[in-house]
Amino acid sequence: EEEKIQEYSVRKEKMLHLRKAKEEEVFQEKQAQRNLMIDAQSKRLSEMQNDEEERVEKQVAEKEASDEAKRLAKGEAQRRWGDDIQKSRAAQIQRKAANRQRERAEDAETAVFLGEWCKVLDKQEQEEIEAKWRI
Repeated sequence: EEEKIQEYSVRKEKMLHLRKAKEEEVFQEKQAQRNLMIDAQSKRLSEMQNDEEERVEKQVAEKEASDEAKRLAKGEAQRRWGDDIQKSRAAQIQRKAANRQRERAEDAETAVFLGEWCKVLDKQEQEEIEAKWRI
């Protein structure tokens, strides 16, 4: 009977050991599953953050490109505007010079005409004076 008790005790000890080993195995499997889920979630979160960073960087680059294009367009518009102003000024100066030249030519022509007219009038006056002396 002592032998049976001993045998029972050994079997119980063995079963306890097997149960603990099985519990440890189940715990380790659950822990491994949990770690896999944590790793997967961590990886997804990291990918999401990377995607978000890439999206933000892309938006920043697009904004910078847009701002640069606007700056260049504004500079080009100002350059064209300045060119147009210079052309307008040059045309205005040229028109004024042409008007002054035309006015001088007209004045010179008028002076020649008046000079000739004065000669004609002087000649008529002289003829009238001479006609009076003859009578």
